[in-house]
Amino acid sequence: MKNVIQRTVTGFIFVVAIICSIHWNPYPFAILFLLFTFLGQWEFYKMVHSKRMSPQFIIGLISGFVLYVTLALKALLIIPDHFLLINLLMLLSIYIIELFSGSIKTVENVSFNILGLVYIVIPFALLNFFSAPGFLTDAYNPSVLIGYFIILWSYDIFAYLGGKTFGKHKLYARISPFKTWEGTITGGIIALVAAFLVSKYICQMGFHHWGIIALIVILFGTFGDLFESMLKRNFNVKDAGTIFPGHGGILDRFDGLFFSAPAVFVYLILII
Repeated sequence: MKNVIQRTVTGFIFVVAIICSIHWNPYPFAILFLLFTFLGQWEFYKMVHSKRMSPQFIIGLISGFVLYVTLALKALLIIPDHFLLINLLMLLSIYIIELFSGSIKTVENVSFNILGLVYIVIPFALLNFFSAPGFLTDAYNPSVLIGYFIILWSYDIFAYLGGKTFGKHKLYARISPFKTWEGTITGGIIALVAAFLVSKYICQMGFHHWGIIALIVILFGTFGDLFESMLKRNFNVKDAGTIFPGHGGILDRFDGLFFSAPAVFVYLILII
């Protein structure tokens, strides 16, 4: 019971903070997710750091900061496209610094440094495009970003509740013993209902689009959940962090987003 109350209070504060930052203007949202990016990378590098691997914390975090900021500034039409090329230099710096690390696991270290950028930084940074001026509309349009989060949260919450209530058949027991088909189906149904409500009352983009976005969230959100479970199992940790009482860390809270946000971004930019 204590854990349920803890999860509820933490989740409420978390949702309010994100929704308020979106409604205010794009800058508070960008700053909030820059913080989440830093904390998420820190959790990731700390989790994978072991006797076998030692990814470079400092250059990884600096590269993540530069990558996120340049993408966010590009989304907000503050910098031109060619400024993104600075990220190539940051990528090369990871290779160069690893040369002088003295480690015999250079390939593994560099691989996990780059994985931290691809897995965490890019999905968070791409969120800034969802509501950015010039992306889908000429002005700042928070409704698309809010709609995405409503669908994502609806799926996450009801997949958890459905699994707790009805769960009997394991979805992928080898990686995630608590994830069930019943929970996934329950969450998927509610996500589609949420997509309909979003299309009707929040962002009138049409249910044919929001329904597809919901399906993308269901599919890729599930893959994201399983991938994060695989990481934790591989590195023998229960939770990636403890920043959200009752929920774990940044990686635990946003596992579905890391896969679904890039997939939704591709759909938005190619189809709509």
